[in-house]
Amino acid sequence: MSVPVEPAPTTPEGHVSRLETLREMLEQSRSVVAALTTSDPTRAYLALREQREILREISEIQGNGQSTKGVTLEDQLAAARAEREQREAARAAGA
Repeated sequence: MSVPVEPAPTTPEGHVSRLETLREMLEQSRSVVAALTTSDPTRAYLALREQREILREISEIQGNGQSTKGVTLEDQLAAARAEREQREAARAAGA
């Protein structure tokens, strides 16, 4: 079974979003499971387990159900940098 694969969207810097990659994997997995359900139920079960793992990773990225709608990757990176700088400043002040 061959599923057409389109390249994942990239950021202006050329990076591929992990979330977008996982969403594509989930979509492809759903197609595979649909085809395997009747032809090979054992493999369908394994593919469903993989789907569950993909969903878990997506949930982690999205903050366990907290919506990140409207938050850009740039915003997320800026927030992560600010947190790191705060930790480093606190570490430097305590040393």
